[in-house]
Amino acid sequence: YITNWTWDFGDGTFGYGEIVEHLYLSSGEYTIALTVTDDENASSSYSKTILIDIIPPDTIKTVGTPKYGSNDEWVTSHTEFNLTATDDFSGVNKTYYRIWHNDAWSDWIEYHGNFTLTGEGRHCLEYYSVDNAGNIEEVHNQTHFVDDISPVTTIEFGTPYYTDNTEKWITTSTLIYLNATDYPECACGVETTYYCVDGGDWHEYTEPFTIDEECQHTIEYYSIDYLGNEEEHHIITVYVDNTPPVTTIEFGTPYYTNGTDEWITSWTTIYLNATDYPSCASSGVKEIWYSYDNGTTWHSTTGNNATFTIPDECKRIIKWYAVDNLGNTEEIHSIEVKVDDTPPVTLLEESEPYYIDDRGIWVTSDTMLYLNATDYPSCGCGVNSSWYKIDDGSWNLYPGRIVILEEGEHTLYYYSVDNLGNSEVIKNQTIYVDDTPPTTLIDVEYGDTYYTYDPETGRMVEHREIRSVKLTADDSNGVDHCMVYWATRDPFGRLIWHSQPDSVTFKGDAAKEVVEFYSVDALGNQESVRRADWATPIH
Repeated sequence: YITNWTWDFGDGTFGYGEIVEHLYLSSGEYTIALTVTDDENASSSYSKTILIDIIPPDTIKTVGTPKYGSNDEWVTSHTEFNLTATDDFSGVNKTYYRIWHNDAWSDWIEYHGNFTLTGEGRHCLEYYSVDNAGNIEEVHNQTHFVDDISPVTTIEFGTPYYTDNTEKWITTSTLIYLNATDYPECACGVETTYYCVDGGDWHEYTEPFTIDEECQHTIEYYSIDYLGNEEEHHIITVYVDNTPPVTTIEFGTPYYTNGTDEWITSWTTIYLNATDYPSCASSGVKEIWYSYDNGTTWHSTTGNNATFTIPDECKRIIKWYAVDNLGNTEEIHSIEVKVDDTPPVTLLEESEPYYIDDRGIWVTSDTMLYLNATDYPSCGCGVNSSWYKIDDGSWNLYPGRIVILEEGEHTLYYYSVDNLGNSEVIKNQTIYVDDTPPTTLIDVEYGDTYYTYDPETGRMVEHREIRSVKLTADDSNGVDHCMVYWATRDPFGRLIWHSQPDSVTFKGDAAKEVVEFYSVDALGNQESVRRADWATPIH
């Protein structure tokens, strides 16, 4: 019978006994030899070569594309994961993996080929392999982030900038910013932002840019993240406006110009009409500024139009300019206007002959009446026309002179209008037309009666003594204010004329010296010369 069992494990160690256990300390190929000895000291040996595997498999994870990160942390849901396990001795039996997402682990899944991660956000991947010797690899663990979402790029504009919530306006100095953000929260990040203007070359956005030409332009832009997720292209239209508005001035009525100067009244509406340019990119007029005191006080109104009036008379300097919605400011315009609310003043003047008393003005049908109108103040716009009518007649444009032919009392109405329509209050003047000369009345004072013999008739002729003769100018229906003229003779027989207002009285023999006489009124209407023959008896 067998008395001894000797085991040679091939690693330099031995064991004894029918049944033994041995722990190899390293993997490898070993030859095991068993020698048995019986009680007769006979022995027999048997050997066998075995492969010892105490090292677990080694599983390598390979991340496909797209991927990003120093450890391929970021992937998309299309990125394939490969698990490749190797074992030096017994060979790989199985590989397992599981995925944590949304706060839950999946079951362990036997690996049969490439797989992907589904669902945006953070994933934890664990995996290991088991070899045919039953060695179990330590579990590997790595966090990955699934990012299928492209970046979102917004565009912003510096100043100046204006929008009406539909269109956008800028200037050539306005900085344009592209701000890209990658999503979701654990996204891989923006790699590059691109833009082009008006369909031109693409540029990588690295700093704010400008557009250096006016009018309409398109900006196309998008971003790409580090996984190649490309944003949908954005295309916006912007209008570049560097040109200030142009504002014109217009005057309502009343208004007058002589081609050099301009006049208005305090109720004349002044219109400022602004148009923004260029027409291809006008941002619109924001406000109009104006002053009518040479820039001391400024007023503003929003929009394209402004209306105002100037309350005070005389010279005024109007200044104005407009600003568009981008702040493009028009140069200041200036114009001088004269405000005239005062009507002309018309003076009635007369040519000779005329006479003025408390009843009115006395003239003849040869007298010229003139209307002399002056516009005030010194900044007046000037007289446009003068008008007149006589009594209840119709109004007539003043022709330069007025003549009244019909004798008697008349009322002359007249007024003037300036070039702005300021109309003078109607004036009136009583006019008396007198073409009739006065009549000289003779008043004789008689004394005693006496008689003389007339040899031709043989009769006695009765005579009266003349004590005085009074000559009186009678113009009771006319202007009156007459002069009485009479003539006497000097020693040589020449006539000597004398005059006295209204009347004259001759006493005694002085009456016999009067040769001729006549009367003249204040208008020069002259009575015919009458002969004085005092020798003729007066009955």
